Amino acid sequence: MWLISLFKADLALALLNSLPSFFQRMVNIPLSDLVTPAGRISLIFQHPVTLLVCGGWAVGRGSDSICGEIGRGTMDLLVSLPVKRPTLILIPAVAAALGAAALSASILLELAWDY
Repeated sequence: MWLISLFKADLALALLNSLPSFFQRMVNIPLSDLVTPAGRISLIFQHPVTLLVCGGWAVGRGSDSICGEIGRGTMDLLVSLPVKRPTLILIPAVAAALGAAALSASILLELAWDY
């Protein structure tokens, strides 16, 4: 809280007001609320964590479907089986899509819970 109190609210509000209008619509709250100490803390602790979790999960799931099989040495076995090649990509893609839907639902529930 001490570090947040060092920032000048009027300068931060001037900076936020100079942003394009699509950013102001995207935030969906008055920009004057963002310059309060509680607003600045919420931006620091809430949004980056959500983005890092979702981004890390997406990178991990996306790279594991092909690179993970190659790294474990099981890709040669999988392509030698009598299974269509698109199936090898489709099954991890469906699992990733379901996981992304679950993460999106958790974010929507979080937003609904806050309001």
